[in-house]
Amino acid sequence: MTKIKIQENKEYEREELRQLFEENKTTLEYQASWTDKKVKNTFALLEQHKPILVKNYPWGFTLKTTIKYWVEVTKRGSRFCTQTINPKTKEWCKPKKSTYNAVSLLVVDNTGKVRTISLDYNDTREKIDLFIKEFKNDFNELQKLELAKISGYEEIMQHVEFKVEQQYFKHRETGEILTEVGIFELKNVDKCTKEGVLIDEDKEEKEQKEQKEKIGKAMAYASKLKHLEIEGKLK
Repeated sequence: MTKIKIQENKEYEREELRQLFEENKTTLEYQASWTDKKVKNTFALLEQHKPILVKNYPWGFTLKTTIKYWVEVTKRGSRFCTQTINPKTKEWCKPKKSTYNAVSLLVVDNTGKVRTISLDYNDTREKIDLFIKEFKNDFNELQKLELAKISGYEEIMQHVEFKVEQQYFKHRETGEILTEVGIFELKNVDKCTKEGVLIDEDKEEKEQKEQKEKIGKAMAYASKLKHLEIEGKLK
């Protein structure tokens, strides 16, 4: 995939970025997690791990200034950052940072605006594989690790089944089987089966903890394998 090379310390015009979008645009089509239909995302990929400066950014009603865009990558994931110069003091303001996504890349849209495309833990297998294929030369080491975690998580969660079951409670004094209990009545009831057989809550909690640990270990193992696979693809 072609990308826009960022010239260090150059202040771009938004119209210039719009033209660069037209020269380098690409469209990704994939199954999203939030709809049954495939979505299309058109953008131009910027050179990664470098800030880009854009001039004539609005400041108030009359003034213009320079804004800087970049993606901050940490062990917590990636987040979109912006920082402007105060046109009155000529000093950089405090950076504004978005919430974390698992993996984010800096792009330009059809209006010349700088934004990001991102990947998260609720994304589909198709989108994950597409990110690996199309952006294999654009991830840094932390992003490769995060991408492996996402891929391992998605792979294991395909085999995890969640059930929502009706809970039953047995009143200690009356023996009545209840399905709804007020918070102040919990001290007077015990969890039970539909037939009224008392449930060992300590044993149930222990079993649930063991299941969570098994899932966690499986995810960690799958992520390690996926990281080795990604490293092989990225070389």
